[in-house]
Amino acid sequence: MNDAVAPLSLWSWLVPLAAGAAILSFYFLKTRRKPILVPSTMLWRRTIQDQRVNALWQRLRKSILLLLQLLAVAAAAIALLRPSWEGSLLRGGRYVFLIDNSASMAATDVQPTRLDEAKSRALTLIDQMGLGDSAMVVSFADAARIEQSYTDNREQLRRAVAAIRQTDRTTSLDEALRLCTGRGVRVSAASDESASSQSGNNATSTRAFLFSDGNFAAVDDATLGQLELNFIPIGTVTTRNVGVVRLAVRRNLDAPRRAQALTRIRNFGNETRVVVAELRSGERLLDARELTLAALAQQDVVFAVEDAPDGVWELRIDGQDELPLGDRAWSVLAPPTKTRLLVVTPGDRFLAAALATDEAQVWCEPRVVGPNFLATTDYAAAAEAGVHDLMLFDRCRPTTMPACHTLFFGTVPPSGGWRSDPKIAVPQAFDTA
Repeated sequence: MNDAVAPLSLWSWLVPLAAGAAILSFYFLKTRRKPILVPSTMLWRRTIQDQRVNALWQRLRKSILLLLQLLAVAAAAIALLRPSWEGSLLRGGRYVFLIDNSASMAATDVQPTRLDEAKSRALTLIDQMGLGDSAMVVSFADAARIEQSYTDNREQLRRAVAAIRQTDRTTSLDEALRLCTGRGVRVSAASDESASSQSGNNATSTRAFLFSDGNFAAVDDATLGQLELNFIPIGTVTTRNVGVVRLAVRRNLDAPRRAQALTRIRNFGNETRVVVAELRSGERLLDARELTLAALAQQDVVFAVEDAPDGVWELRIDGQDELPLGDRAWSVLAPPTKTRLLVVTPGDRFLAAALATDEAQVWCEPRVVGPNFLATTDYAAAAEAGVHDLMLFDRCRPTTMPACHTLFFGTVPPSGGWRSDPKIAVPQAFDTA
């Protein structure tokens, strides 16, 4: 199969066109003859016909010589054009079709989607495979999946490609490349047509065709060995897209019925966009903001909700762009729960008063026990299983640290090299906040 030729220069077109025009001009030019007076034109019919032939802008008479001359010029022009053609079959090799199905492949800048376009091009190459050729189909996003192992059954390959589904995951090519046999990668940009013409160059190596929009990290040439990777780009470089890149919800520790939604919205396009961000819980609209995002800029937005409902929260933007998959995000706000607190103390009226306040009752469920509880099997089981969220030890300590958060008053932990300074008899406060 021949490789594609370089485009011809302007002179390569002008020279044959000028030669043909020159030949035609000779037949249009009028021949100058000396005028002669004659009594009759009966005997001069041949001369009159010659005058008509040499008159400018009249129909050409049939001339074999003219036809031969034009054919000669056309043959020379065809020779200058160096005609060639490309074969359309993949011949004599093993192939891997790597198809990106990450979230960005849902973009609609290529109709109906980038993923559909990638699958269509992969099917075209499968149809071009020759007898005896085998291929494997791999889909990848942040992880790779073998949709069809090596086979020469083109119908199985077509079904494997058609079965690939869109995901909402990020893109990583590393695992997909590790599935291919070899030790190094030779990367070249190619269209699916020109990629076909290169297949006969190295029949012993495996050729991989990567169908993706290119949103992945650079490929290390030392990743695989006998693999020739041909990148077939899908979609446009500049895409109109505003998307949600972060959504997290959390409760206010001081007021459990209040909550905040921390969001980040980014403009991936090259023009300023104005979007409306809506925070919802089911059908209930919690808050909404209008945002102006400069090109390639992002903005963090905090939504404060007074009466925060439990359950799934959704952030929705009216992106009206080519990647609607990135216009929505979800997070879960769990019901407010109290801290499971174990207080081990010989007795302290100030500590008991603090635990009895309304604020303490909101965030914790205290269980108060004496120091003797540390020697029981119930404590040992609770400490090992992490039953409590926090253990408070007042002037006593366990032999080993429990599997939870701890707070010590009047003593130090049993491990970790902690030490205490001498007791201050009359402490003095120099400043208070």
